Amino acid sequence: MRTGGTFGCLIRFALANIRRRPERFVLSVLGIALAIACVTVVRTISASFAITGADSVTDVLGDAQLWVVPAAGVHYDNEARALVADGPPPAFDLPDGWHGRMTISGVTVIDGAAVSLRGGDEIPSGQAVLGSGLAGRLGVA
Repeated sequence: MRTGGTFGCLIRFALANIRRRPERFVLSVLGIALAIACVTVVRTISASFAITGADSVTDVLGDAQLWVVPAAGVHYDNEARALVADGPPPAFDLPDGWHGRMTISGVTVIDGAAVSLRGGDEIPSGQAVLGSGLAGRLGVA
């Protein structure tokens, strides 16, 4: 009858291999330690960049506005005389302490004139608010 079971056999096998090739054991341990150290250093650098990045965005912006645009970007439409977003609006979670306002934009044609439409949280559904420049272009009050 054997004593120690499978775990005991594995331990005896490992110790025999360490005694037979100690340089291989030392190099293996150093390799594992180096890998753990590298992962720790990279994670630490990454975390500090994330913290520094968030702080620098806040420092740079101050009270200024930050625009989040779709992945497709934006373009200036000469006919509508407006900056128009390309593609669907992006999903965006505001960081704690920040305030946001969603504005959806597009272009439509009214009486043969291309106009920029903007929708936002503060404008009730079914209503349109015209700026004085657009009202003048369309000839409405």
